[in-house]
Amino acid sequence: MNYTFTQSALNSLLVFDQEVADEIQDFIEEASKQGFYNHDSYSYSYDNHGNPWDKLDLKDGGLNHRVFFTKVENKFYILEIFNRDELEYNKDLYSLLNKLEDKIE
Repeated sequence: MNYTFTQSALNSLLVFDQEVADEIQDFIEEASKQGFYNHDSYSYSYDNHGNPWDKLDLKDGGLNHRVFFTKVENKFYILEIFNRDELEYNKDLYSLLNKLEDKIE
């Protein structure tokens, strides 16, 4: 499947150790081959307005991350990548995801 990273997601990759960033990118590539939604790690969470947000749960070896993405037409956009230990599901998270999604559309 065709996908691209937002600048925010690319910036997040730069913060992670190179090995972790490479593993995350490999994981995303694997998920893309399965159409993201068909990957075993796919799930979603709801914001406080009941809107679903698509994500991949990367918990394998040294990975403990969440990758939020969206699909616009036939292209997937990796919105942001978070270390799960530092992730809080609150309005700030969903506000950020909304802003990133708005830049795409």
